Amino acid sequence: MNKITKIVACILIVCVAIGAYARHAIGEKKKYADQFSLANGTVSIPPSVDGRFYPTLEINDIPIHFAFDQSARHVVLTQADARRVGIDTDALNYVPTPINWESDRRPRYGSLVAAHVTLTSVTLGTIQQSNFGALVDDGQLDISILGQPYITLLKPIEIADYRLLLSR
Repeated sequence: MNKITKIVACILIVCVAIGAYARHAIGEKKKYADQFSLANGTVSIPPSVDGRFYPTLEINDIPIHFAFDQSARHVVLTQADARRVGIDTDALNYVPTPINWESDRRPRYGSLVAAHVTLTSVTLGTIQQSNFGALVDDGQLDISILGQPYITLLKPIEIADYRLLLSR
């Protein structure tokens, strides 16, 4: 190859790398797109680029991103999220716990090694809950799961105009 061909090849490689990085950065930003509260107290959550909903709840006043999963039996915090909200994950008693959720990373049915905890406060928009039971996983999850114990507190659950609408 001559010198000009090599320069053009290098420029192409740099452009592809920048494009891949930008696509990843935009995708991550859209994964946790802005949710907002409507005047009636309903929380409106847009879908992410993967088509799922990722609401942000405040646990002990710390914002935590969750994967919304109506089929999940539990609310489960990751190790990192549990530590962020002030839980000493090293002091927990982890035991096998039956699970049921939809995820690309775990089977729909099975078990998860997790510990039971009580969250002092859980807030979604204007919806507040105190002393809420949840699980902390043993380190396998990469995102916290918002399952039935919390979702059943929300009525109605609607999807309208491509947004998840949660209220109480």
